[in-house]
Formats: sequence, structure tokens, C-alpha cells
Amino acid sequence: MTSHAVPLLSLDVFDTLLTRVYARPADVFFEVAHALAAQDLLREAPEAWVARRMAVEAKMWREGAGSARLEDIYAELGEAADWAPGEAQRACGAEIEIELASHVPIPQLRARIEAWRRAGGTVAFVSDMYLPGAALRRSLERHGWIGHNERLFVSSDHQATKARGLLFGRVMSATGVAARAITHIGDNPRADLVAPRRLGIHAEHFVAATLNRYERRVADLGGGPDRAASLYAGCMRLARLEMEHAQDNAARTERSAVIARTSAAVAGPVLTAFALWVLQRAATLGIRRLYFLARDGQILYRIAEALGARERHGIDIRYLYASRQAWHPPAIVDLDDSDFDWLFDGAAISLQRLARRLSLNTAQLANALQGSGIAAAPEAVLTPAELGQLRRLMMQAPLRELILERAGELREAALAYFRQEGLFDGESQAIVDVGWNGRLQRSLGKMLAAAGSPAPTRGFYFGLWRKARAHADDRMEAFFHDPDRACANRALCNGPLLEQFTEADHGTTLSFAQADQRWTPVLKETYNHTALAWGLQTQHEAILAFARLVSLHFLPRVPAPPADFLRAACAGVLEEFLFRPDLAESEVYGSFGKTDAQEHSEQFELAPRLGTLTALRLGLVGLGRLRLPGDPPVLWLPASLARSGLPWMNAWVRVRSRLAGRLAH
Repeated sequence: MTSHAVPLLSLDVFDTLLTRVYARPADVFFEVAHALAAQDLLREAPEAWVARRMAVEAKMWREGAGSARLEDIYAELGEAADWAPGEAQRACGAEIEIELASHVPIPQLRARIEAWRRAGGTVAFVSDMYLPGAALRRSLERHGWIGHNERLFVSSDHQATKARGLLFGRVMSATGVAARAITHIGDNPRADLVAPRRLGIHAEHFVAATLNRYERRVADLGGGPDRAASLYAGCMRLARLEMEHAQDNAARTERSAVIARTSAAVAGPVLTAFALWVLQRAATLGIRRLYFLARDGQILYRIAEALGARERHGIDIRYLYASRQAWHPPAIVDLDDSDFDWLFDGAAISLQRLARRLSLNTAQLANALQGSGIAAAPEAVLTPAELGQLRRLMMQAPLRELILERAGELREAALAYFRQEGLFDGESQAIVDVGWNGRLQRSLGKMLAAAGSPAPTRGFYFGLWRKARAHADDRMEAFFHDPDRACANRALCNGPLLEQFTEADHGTTLSFAQADQRWTPVLKETYNHTALAWGLQTQHEAILAFARLVSLHFLPRVPAPPADFLRAACAGVLEEFLFRPDLAESEVYGSFGKTDAQEHSEQFELAPRLGTLTALRLGLVGLGRLRLPGDPPVLWLPASLARSGLPWMNAWVRVRSRLAGRLAH
């Protein structure tokens, strides 16, 4: 067999086999600038040096023999900076090491390359790059791409580029393989598609590493400290690539693919930003223990673990079982306004629902109301007049005694659980929850005070609409939307969707019971079957993949990301997802089943499909006006519009939301 008949797989390197932790390749130069400043080689602002570094390289690509070489770039930089002999070489070496340290493998093509080798084909690596070939080979070897006898063709070594077709000529000349026997794969439309095809080479476009709309949105936030935006967006891309590769090796479905990429692009970055803020605030305030409240806190707790809460900040993190049903009834100490705040919350209060909220059975409540004049059926919605009468009766015997007795029983068990979990240890502590009114913290404060521990409580939240305190000196801080802080994020703080992002894999907590000398939660169900069937495990895996990548690549370079940057990153991806969801995102997330209120008794979709007239009406005027009795609950209007065939209306929905936000301020 002649050599030209042996098939050759030609592989581009950057954004095909390797990518950088930065979303924008040139952002690595800022890391180089800081390293040169540390070596006293930088005598100008990093931004100015980076601009000059890029200008010199661009000139060499434009005017050179089709290529640029790093040693030539640094020779010119050194001459302009008046570096002493050897300093240009030292600076050049610093860039090489920093560049190589920023490389991360893209796993998508690994199986195909291995199969090609097993079939007897040869492999070559081809790159238009200013790095010397020896340095690039080191990186390819470190990440397991290049074999000992396989060839690497780099433009800086050959003074020829793929883009002009000359580097492919070098490949054919050196290997003896004709163009028709070569398959080339790469990401650049011109250098990796047009140029090789003109030579008769079969070329395939590899686009997996191209930034998606969420990654671009974060990367476009700008430089910031240590190029935080580029690094955060880079971690988003790496998480997406990792999940895509994992799903290629598993039972992948269209639903799981949508969940994986959305979790890497939206849920992961948003929740990780919140966890980063919580850990930094806790460390600043000297808080040594954080309790992440079930169920929203489950994934947040795991994110905090992945971010190194203990190792980086010395903070003890724990998962604390909680729910409205498990905490509100035992917090009834002396029926007051704070209790009726949640007891009568909602528009469809019945005796049956009220009994559930009080952890009573309906018969107990009905017996206590005999002769009261309230004869409504247990499931009937009570009128305002009946609710007023019921409130007066609840403040009197025998109903008051029944409620307080049951609350005391529940409180004894809850406090025993709290003692077991260390809430009475005297450690500086705070709770962490997603939001939205602070009622759980208020109930916790009331229970602790009833047990003789009236110390103020502290809570960290993603967002708050109001702050329901048990005591005036209780502290509540919100990361994204805080009623005490002027901000424009209210429209982006979609509670039901954020609660979907924090969905747990177990059921809600009903109460606490002792078993084997330990107090444990009594769960409505051990497993959250509905969410798990939807694809919750994939969502958790993608979120945690992103958090681990942030811990590995982002935090070593940006150890204290500013809160304003973290909020801006959240706002960017949330706006894109909430107001411009594509049809696949709308279908998968909009069809997620959301349970109502404290009792979790009813379930409805986040973004149901609507009839055309209903969709037009709600799209034009919003969810708060002209609603009709038969309208389904809509918690995410843009996704409902997309699912109903009217995605074009979302541009108006966003404009209307912005106008409302401006009027509110």
C-alpha cells in the first residue's frame, strides 16, 4: 500500500482539542501582565501593555510571512520597554507557562480519534499559533492528545498558515498523504473549512466550543477585576462541554440535553454566584457556621461544598431540614398577627387547608367549630366574612387551646432537632435560603426565643420582597433583590423559576420525630419522584460541574469576586432565559410541575400553553390586569407565549417589564 492511501486525520488545536479557561483568548494576556508586574518587568498599566502586546502581534500576522512568533513579539516589546538583555526571553517564558496553564481539554473528539487510530489511520495536529511548537506539544501531551510519533505543524515553526492553505501543503509534503485522503476538523470557518476544501481536503466544522448566547452575555460584561467576566463565562463553557461529553456516553435525550446546557448556562452560574456572595459575607461578618435550609438549600449546600467553604473560608456548613409546614405551626406561641400572616395567606383558604397548615386533621378543626355558625364544607373556600369570624374564634377557647397544644407538641420535637444539629452551641451562625419573605427565619426566631435563646437570628437570601422578623434586631440580607437596597433586579427575581433551580431530590419536611435516639425529619416522600422523573439529577450534575470548575479555575485567579460583578452575571443570564427563552427551554422548563402554597396539595405547570386569545391578552397587558376566572396560573409568561406559538410577543413583554421597573424607581 502506498503512503498516500493511508488516511490522515488532521486536527486543529485551539477550540477543537484545547480551549482556555478564559472565554476570550486574549484575556490570558492580563494574567501575563500581572505576572510581569510581579517580576518588575511591567512599567505601564496592564491594560496599556495588553493593548500594545495585541497590536504587535496583529502587525506581525498582517505583515509577516503569514505567521507570528512569540519570540519576535517579545523582542519588539522588549525593545520598546527598554528591557535589559535576557528580560524579553524571561517575559516570553512567563507567557508560555501562563498560556499552557490556562489550557483545558475539550473531550468531544477523543473517542473518534482513538477509533481512527485503532482503524490504522494516522493523526496530525495543525495550528495557526504564535506559540512555539515545542510548547504546544507539551500542552497536547499533558492533556493526552498527541502520541509520541505523531506530527505537530504550527505556523510559528513553519512560517505558513492554515488560513492561506500553505500549512496544509507542509502537512501533505511531510506525510506524503494526498489531499483526498485527509480529513480535517477545526473551528475556524476560514482556516479550517474554506482553506482545506480549496485544496481538496475533506473538512468538518467543529462548533462545540463556540460561545453560546449565555456565555457571550457574561463575557461581554467587560474586563473587571482579573478578567472575572471572561473567566466566569469560560467556566460556563467548560461545564457545558463536560456535560455534553458525559451525555454522549450515556442515555441522552433531547430533554436531558436541554436541562444540561441550561443548568450549565443559567442555574449553575446564578446559584454559584449566590453561594460565593454568601461565603464572602459570612467570612466578612465572622460567621463560622451556615445552615442551608431544606429543600432549596440542598443544591446550595452542595455548591458551597464544591467551592471549598471549609477550606477557603473556615466555615462549617450544614444542611438543616426545614419547611413552612415543619416550622410555622410549632412557632405558634401565642396566636398573633405573625401567625395569621401565613395561616390566611392565599386566595383559596378552606377549613381543610387551614387544618393542614395547623398540622391538625380536618375533623379536629370541625369539632372545635361546632356551634360557631361556620357551616362551610371542609373543602369550600371561605368568604372574607367567614375568615374574619374564624380568626375571632381562633383567639378564643376551645379552638385556641387546641391550636396551642398542638403547636407545643410540634415545637418540642423541632427544638430537640435544633439542639441535635447545634443551633444552641453558641457558635456564630446564619441560615441560607433562596427567599422570599423571611417567614422561616421569623418562625425559627420565635421557636428559639420560646426555648430561652432570644439571640437575634441572621439569614442570607437570594432575594426578598419583605423582611418578616421575629425580633427587631434580626438580620436579613438578600443578594440579588433586597427591599432595603435600590436595585433594578425585581423583574428578574422570578421566585418559582429560582425555586425550580433549587429543587431537591427529597420530599418536603412535615415534622420531626425521634428514631434510634436521633431526631430525624418526617418527609412527605423520601424521593422527589416528579422532579427526578423530569431530569433533576442531570440538573444537579450540571450545576455542580460548574461550581467545581469555578473552584478549580476561577477562584484561584479571582479569590474575592465583587458582589456587583456576581449580580451583573446573574442579571445577564436570567434576563436572557426569562425573557428570551427558545422553544426547547420553554417546553422543558415551562412544563415543570410547581406545587402550591404550604401544603403542596396542588400542582401546575410553570408556563402552561395558552389559547391564542388568552396569550395575546396576557402578553399585551401582563399577568396583573384583565385576568379572567378561567385563566390558568402563569408563572413565566415569556415561556408560555413561546409554547403557545407567540414568541415574538416577548420583545414587548421585556419592554413593558423595563418600563414598569423604571416607574417603580
